[in-house]
Amino acid sequence: MMLRNEGKMNEYFIIDRVYDLVDGNIIKIKLDNFIQQDQINEMRSSLLDFLRSKISNKTLQLEAELSSQDEVKLIYTPKEKLNYLTQKYPIIDELRKRFGLESEF
Repeated sequence: MMLRNEGKMNEYFIIDRVYDLVDGNIIKIKLDNFIQQDQINEMRSSLLDFLRSKISNKTLQLEAELSSQDEVKLIYTPKEKLNYLTQKYPIIDELRKRFGLESEF
């Protein structure tokens, strides 16, 4: 909350997420991209000093890792759009067959 009040929104958004505590002294944080990883590395020492003083644990460590992101395939053609929608909503294919509709691509 202090970062937010100080106007450090980038740092706030990096810190404002769910953490995993491993072995009682390792905080694991998953980041979305390399920019966040660079930012957490820049503020690592001050963040660890703050956390260590607040919870009285001098052995506390911080591990940051990039979360795996599924590759997103962009949809361009009408056929790709129809395939995507029929996978997402199977009723579309059923309606297409019921009404005898054919695609022109």
